[in-house]
Formats: sequence, C-alpha cells, structure tokens
Amino acid sequence: MNVLQNLTTFYDQLPIDSTYRNVAGKILENLAEASNATIFELAAITDSSRTTIYRMLQKMGYANYLDFHHDLKQAVNNYTYYNRIIPPSDILDSSDIPSYCSRQVNITSEAIEELLNWGRMEKIVHEVMKAPVVYFFLSHQSAAVNSFQQNLALAGKPNGIYCLYPDQLTAAKEMPEKSIVFMNTIEFAESQDVTEIFKEMKSRKAKIILMSTSESRYEKYADSYFVPLHDGLSILTSLLLEESFFLVVSELLRYHYIENKS
Repeated sequence: MNVLQNLTTFYDQLPIDSTYRNVAGKILENLAEASNATIFELAAITDSSRTTIYRMLQKMGYANYLDFHHDLKQAVNNYTYYNRIIPPSDILDSSDIPSYCSRQVNITSEAIEELLNWGRMEKIVHEVMKAPVVYFFLSHQSAAVNSFQQNLALAGKPNGIYCLYPDQLTAAKEMPEKSIVFMNTIEFAESQDVTEIFKEMKSRKAKIILMSTSESRYEKYADSYFVPLHDGLSILTSLLLEESFFLVVSELLRYHYIENKS
C-alpha cells in the first residue's frame, strides 16, 4: 500500500486512547506541513517525541524516517495521481461523477456474469474449508470480507485479516503449511515491496489467490488470480468485482457448510 493508505489504515485500527493513533491522526490533519518536516519538526507537529515517531514508523513497515518522509512528500505533492477512482478524462463537470459510477455498475454486472464462474467459486469454497487457516492480506477491511469472516467462524475455520506490512510479514512467518491467502497488492512505484511476504508464504506451501484484475509483478508467487485476467476494467469496476467475489464466496460457504451442513 502507499503511505497515505498506510497512515489511514494504521490510524483506523488503533484504539482511541493509543498514542500512535494520536500521532498518525495529527500527521493526517497536517499533511502539507508534515510532508516538509524534519523529524524534530514532526515531533512538534504531533506533540510527541522522536522515539515515538520512530517506533510508529516501524509498526507501519518503514525502516527509517527518510523513507517515510520521501513517500509522504511524493504523495502530498503528487496527489493528483493518488487515490483516484475516476480518471480525470471522464469528468468534465461534477454532474459526470454519478453517471460514470452508474455506467461502471452496469459494466460490473456484466463482468460478474462473465468472470465469477459458479463452478470456480464452488471449488474455491471447498479449498478454503480444507485449509488449516484462511488469511486476508488486504489493504483495507470491507463489509464483504467481514461477512466472509463471520461465516468462516460459524463454520469453524480459523481466519484473520492483516492490513499492515509488519503484521502481514509476521503472519506469513507463522502461518501453518498449506494455508490459503487472499492477497491484494498496490503496485504503484511508491508502494511497499512485499516480495519478502510472498517468499515466506511460499516457503510454507500456502495457496495464494491474488485479488487483482490485471497482471501483477508478484504473479510468479501466486497460484491464481481471483478472476481470469481482464484488461481494460476500470478501478471502480475492479473494486466492485472484488467485493462481489467475497460476497459470493461467503454465501456459497454459508450454503454448503452452515445451512446445509451434512
């Protein structure tokens, strides 16, 4: 994930009384100032110490302040390229946004029919239930994944979601052999390199399903993509397709292993 996703996810998952949550929150509230700050200046901006900042950055997967500062400065100065769901060429006026989303929903509906093959989904569900543990290495939590996790719990299948690099790496090192992992990767130039995580998972013979609709640079480590590769899908359609995938797999698991358990 990129630095802004990292900060936001880190902030969201911490309890309200966490010192690190307070530091991350103040960085997010003062991005322009923080992106140009030295470590001493950032300590003043966040009402914290350099030690606290260093420890927080380690928990986010950064080896040093220089790497974090570089990524933050890049993200703030070039935000036009970050967090963009709709291409600017498709928006001439704000009224174009709802109509664009409507068109993408229609495209997603067609993609679901074409790409979320029933037989393939059924196979994934049965593979999930054969695995010792199910892991979600994702950049964010979602309602669809949460629903899937609840059904996995009811079916007696251990599972967990890990969003931050250090947590994913630790989980990869500790996962039982032949676990199954649903993993999405943010592959912009400024995103964290997760090669070490993939190598750890493969050393444990994990089955890795990539949550991507386009070719990943980590493809050689994966067993499959969640759908057949499909060039030309928009970011919005890909996101909706991923959510739909988890909802379908979740409901199939519920049908076979909870409501019609033999």
